[in-house]
Amino acid sequence: MGDVVPVMVRVLLGMLFMAAAWTKAVRPVMAQKRWLESVPVVPAWARAPVAVGLPAAESLAGVMLLTGAFGLAGAMPAGVLLMMFTAVVLVMLARGDTADCGCFGGGQTVSWRIVLRNLLLISAWLLVMLGPARWGLATAAWPVETAVPVAATAFLLAAARRQGRRRAAPAKADTAASAVPVPDEHPSGP
Repeated sequence: MGDVVPVMVRVLLGMLFMAAAWTKAVRPVMAQKRWLESVPVVPAWARAPVAVGLPAAESLAGVMLLTGAFGLAGAMPAGVLLMMFTAVVLVMLARGDTADCGCFGGGQTVSWRIVLRNLLLISAWLLVMLGPARWGLATAAWPVETAVPVAATAFLLAAARRQGRRRAAPAKADTAASAVPVPDEHPSGP
């Protein structure tokens, strides 16, 4: 029973990263770049790569936590991302910025509450990292460790992008339909 809790923590962290990746991946890249404009820590030249790379990094971290791929090394990206996110929020708080943090699709302003939440998540990540290997981070065969996370990440990002395009398509169709004149079905003759 004692080994079940850390495995559950690892799986829950993996699901959390997958959810965060999904909410960013379904958002069009241009919207993601506009959001990044409100984050003063991200320079203008890095906005496009971050808009595309962040969902990919979160998804890869989530898949590696969910599958236990690469053992403890596979759990490292999650911790790096959590510490990076916390550092960005702390810098923004120090500057007095109250922008949207972009967490889980946005809608949350930068606050000490987010810092506290991230510190709790880092604590959960440390529980996974500092526990013995039997806590669900046993190593598998190298090709399996590589193929599973990469394939799962590619599939999930492709699905998320497709979902994002479907959301954007009805708005474009409505705009296009209103701009095209509709011919009269019963034209009145001369």
